[in-house]
Amino acid sequence: MINCLFELSLAVAWSRTVHYPTQKMMIQIVTKTNRLLAGAPLAFWGLLVLFALPIAFFRIVDVDIWWHMQLGRTFLETWAAPDFSTYYFTPVNDHIPDLRYTFLGDIIFYLVHTAAGDLGLQLMRLVFLAVAWYLVASLAPKPWDAGLLCLLFFFTAGCYQLLLIRNALFSLPLFCLLLWLWHQVRYKDRKQLIWVFPALLALWSTLHGTYLLGFGVLALIMFGDLLDNLKEPERPLPLVRYTAVLAVSFIAILFRNPLTQSTISRVWESSGGPIFVAVGALVVIAVLILSVTRGKDLVERFGGKLYLTAVVLLVAAFAVAAVRHVIPFFTENIAETESTLGKLKLALNNTYWSTLTSDLVSSEFESPFDNFGFIFVWSSLLLGLLVVVNLFGRRLCLSAVIPFTGILLLALGYQRVAGYLTIFSVFTLVRMNIERPLLPERLRQLSPVACAVGLAALYLGLLTPLPTGLFDSHVVGPGRMVTYSTPMAKRLREEKQRVFTTIPVGGFMLYHWFPDKRVYVDGFFAPHFGPAFDDYKKALEQRDPELLYLNHGAELAVIGLTDAAWIDLFARSEHWYPRYMDTGLLVFQRQPDFLAPVPQLELFLDLKAVVNLPKRYRPTAANRLFELGTAYLVKGRINEARAYVDANKELLGNIREIASGTTASELERNLEVVEKRYQGRNTKALFHEFHYNEAMVEGLRERLFHHGNQLLDLEPARLKTAVELADAALRWNMTGKAASYLNRIHGKRDQFPEFFEAYNGRLAGYWNQLADMQIAAEDDASGVHAKARATIYDARRYPQQLVLSQHLALYRSLEKDKQQDRALALLQELDAVYPDTGPVLQYLAMHYLRHQNDNDALDVALGYADRALPLQEAAEAADLDILYLVLKEIYKQRGDMAKATEYLEKARAAAPEDRKQLYRKL
Repeated sequence: MINCLFELSLAVAWSRTVHYPTQKMMIQIVTKTNRLLAGAPLAFWGLLVLFALPIAFFRIVDVDIWWHMQLGRTFLETWAAPDFSTYYFTPVNDHIPDLRYTFLGDIIFYLVHTAAGDLGLQLMRLVFLAVAWYLVASLAPKPWDAGLLCLLFFFTAGCYQLLLIRNALFSLPLFCLLLWLWHQVRYKDRKQLIWVFPALLALWSTLHGTYLLGFGVLALIMFGDLLDNLKEPERPLPLVRYTAVLAVSFIAILFRNPLTQSTISRVWESSGGPIFVAVGALVVIAVLILSVTRGKDLVERFGGKLYLTAVVLLVAAFAVAAVRHVIPFFTENIAETESTLGKLKLALNNTYWSTLTSDLVSSEFESPFDNFGFIFVWSSLLLGLLVVVNLFGRRLCLSAVIPFTGILLLALGYQRVAGYLTIFSVFTLVRMNIERPLLPERLRQLSPVACAVGLAALYLGLLTPLPTGLFDSHVVGPGRMVTYSTPMAKRLREEKQRVFTTIPVGGFMLYHWFPDKRVYVDGFFAPHFGPAFDDYKKALEQRDPELLYLNHGAELAVIGLTDAAWIDLFARSEHWYPRYMDTGLLVFQRQPDFLAPVPQLELFLDLKAVVNLPKRYRPTAANRLFELGTAYLVKGRINEARAYVDANKELLGNIREIASGTTASELERNLEVVEKRYQGRNTKALFHEFHYNEAMVEGLRERLFHHGNQLLDLEPARLKTAVELADAALRWNMTGKAASYLNRIHGKRDQFPEFFEAYNGRLAGYWNQLADMQIAAEDDASGVHAKARATIYDARRYPQQLVLSQHLALYRSLEKDKQQDRALALLQELDAVYPDTGPVLQYLAMHYLRHQNDNDALDVALGYADRALPLQEAAEAADLDILYLVLKEIYKQRGDMAKATEYLEKARAAAPEDRKQLYRKL
């Protein structure tokens, strides 16, 4: 990108200014540079290697290579598909896709590694890259000029992902060879080479699954060339030859190859078999006609049209399959996406592979729109843009446009296709440059300057810990990344326990343990879909590594130091303790008994080993050393944390500047605090306290209450924790939990007067809030008790008179709604909570009088009225006249008219002015 922008800016500035001597001098310099390169191929290749080494000569980082080599070893030893139950101690799927379409690549990798080790694999990568360079350069009109050098710079950057050491590496030279062969056949008139295509694809189909991409590109190229031929009547249509080559190629990649078979079956089922039957019949008829006649007119009128019709139907079949795949996806997922760009991105990202399933999917299937920061993404898209720009104003060449469009659409959906877009774009640009220069003369003259700037920028970028635009794990140099630790693999092979392995390290351990020891999972997804991957994901999602032991018996876990998520999971777990650590790996061992001694920690690294790590890994290793102490603290192992810090005091002090400051200071501060609080005694409360606080911050309900309850059981005096749990339960409308915590707190009221003096106001509010929630849920009895507690904690804010008036208002509302049973239960609960309370007794008398069914109810009403009368008279209640009327009605119904008249007169005398007129009617 720097090269391109620099060239364009200089070209614009140059075109708008007068040519001063300095500019003439620059022209002379770049002209001489071009001449130097043209006259000295070694200088050209030397500059190219100088540029490529920081990008192409990096340590082995891919997780796939190790199990690929193990497969290659098994193929050589058994000459049959491997028994995966000998690889993994986890359940293996019954149906595992056949690996015969990668077996040769696996064998080659294994043999190279056996003969030359890690460096041999890296040199093989450089050889493949050099072959690709040569195939590109051999087609250029000026093989050694700076313009080609600049283009190969971008070619190397754009192919970065294809340079990972795995089976896709074979696709780099093979795809280049396919396009080179087409150039020879079509433009160099070397027609005999066309029969190399079936052999090339047959070989490719034993190395990597992208042979299907190669076959598809070849078919599109030939189809486009046939369309181009229709515009050139002087050229004969090579229908028979193209058809025969594609047919033989198809048979070659279909023969005993399950990947081809499954792909064709998928399209067949999605588009409908009859379309393919029609296609086959038309192709056979067309070939027969074309083979028995040499008449050009007949070919054009009949055979050619039949052939093209068959091809159109074949394309239609694939289109129908694609539509049937995409439409459900659109309706289920894309409709929920708001932005237009988001809809487009999802559509492109799910045209062939689904990236939205619940299964684990490689990050390489991500959309390039989310990874523009990677060199290989923006380089490939930039090259593709140059192809599109240069198509304007040129003769339309469908043999380039049609396959380019297909690859471009795939590359816009999946970042892993970026390398193939780069290769096709570069070959297309070279071909265009043969017919007419791609860039103006002045712009091409600046290529050496642009190359120099780009080279300087690249090497300056390598001085930073994270080279800009490359994978985080990119480290220039021989060997492999530090996560792949042979000493640790040998040490763990001696352990009898089952070892949990993550995806990044599983293949490496398998390669070094087989056949003595099996692994949990590796980067080979196919055998693991099901129980193994389900528990793998659940352990991360639920933050519970115990699943790995309970379901699969794993008692050791080996994690790469850069795998922060898994290290954090085990370090913060209850039963897993650090066991071994070197410069790349950290091993945890399960110890469920808190009273038993913890596993002894062994460190296979010192200060020199940490300092000698690549810049990318130094801070990570230093941080992990401090985090080991924190891991002991999290589990409540205060003594072990102190012993670890004291035993490694010198090492921790020397790496303090390498680690992040907070990691070191947090360990020291936390250790000092907990030692003071617990007087150097181990306690499980620390474990639950850590997770409780974490769950509180993240709002994780189940974990919050689980760890909170454990804390309260271990330390019953933690009333502040109970208050926090009650508050959380109220916020989440969990009335039962809130009531239990508040009652638990209330039971400690006499033991901790100072605490309640500080928290009375807050607790009163909680009780009142709980009461309102319980009443809203029609749990009136609980609501009455909760309101009473609010009065106890803060009588000024929740006076009893106010609380009673609220309850009696509720009673009246229930009466109005004719909920007599609930209304009576409310009054009875009020009488139990607030005994000998005049208003409550008066309402009870009124209720029984109003809803009496027999003399017993009348007697009950009289009993409540008689109890209420002295209380209400002493309080000079405002509604005392109502109580007199109740007594008047009771005696009237009992036939004691004298008493009834007496209480009527009392009611008239006690009635307030606004009710006196009502008594005149009585």
